[in-house]
This record gives sequence, structure tokens and C-alpha cells, in this order.
Amino acid sequence: RNGKIRRSASFDWDKRILSYGDGEHPQQTGLHDGAQDMLSLSWQLAFKGPESENNTQLTNGRKVYSYPIRTGQKETFKTNHGTIRAQLVQTHYDDVSVDVWLAADFGNVPIRIIFKKPGEPALDLQITSIELDGVEKWGQPLKQLKNKAAVKHVSAPAQE
Repeated sequence: RNGKIRRSASFDWDKRILSYGDGEHPQQTGLHDGAQDMLSLSWQLAFKGPESENNTQLTNGRKVYSYPIRTGQKETFKTNHGTIRAQLVQTHYDDVSVDVWLAADFGNVPIRIIFKKPGEPALDLQITSIELDGVEKWGQPLKQLKNKAAVKHVSAPAQE
């Protein structure tokens, strides 16, 4: 923030050490297989696939968590450009929830991510197009992905 690093995380895979925190008072802990930073979680799920239920070591640079990963229902999202099949993958820790929908037909790319933290508006990220090798394979959907079944899996309505 304002050109200064507020907190960070460093993954030393050779020494198996996760360093995190602010620059003045870093902390260290053992690094587990599959450990991720918060922003990489949805992409790691895409690489691992939706069937990888387990606990994953995650950090936001301030704390280190062990997140339980659960596979939810398979769903179909209707859009202006056809349908997209997706697999819901969820993690909930403390009062925070992260729901990720992985598109089976597009290599499990995350098409929707909802991050909820108490007292804050939900962060609802939705894909707007999919391009493979420079060719658009799926383009500009509805302003919001609509699927009534998907809303059942989140604890409160997503906010735009």
C-alpha cells in the first residue's frame, strides 16, 4: 500500500519453510505440500481438479490457515452463449467462506469465485470470456451468471 509492502509470504520449497508477516517481524512455519497463498487457491484447485478433498495450508501473509476443501454439486450455468458445466468446490474457515466453480469443459478454469467475510460485502468474481490459443471459445456472458441452484451453496446472497 502506498508503495510499501504491508505483509508478504515467501515459500522456500527446498528448506520447507513458509515465511510470512510484515517486513520487520516475519514469522516462519513448516511448509506443507500443496501450500498456497490466498490468491492462488482457485487456480490450484483448477490444476488439482475438483475431486481433491483435503486440508490445504494457505496464507494471506498475515496468518497461516489449514483450510478444509470440500467438493459440492455439479451444476450447469445458463448464459447468453449456451451453458457451462461447473463443479463447486468450497472451503469454510472461521466465519469466512470461499466458493469456487470450476468449468469442466475448459480445463477447470474458475468461472465464479465468491469470497465472504462477516461484516464486509461479498466479493463475487465472474468470468467474462474464455480464450484458448488466441481464439475466443466462450464470450461475454450475461452481466451475472444465473443459476438458482448455485445460490443454495452460499450462506448469503452474493453482492455485485
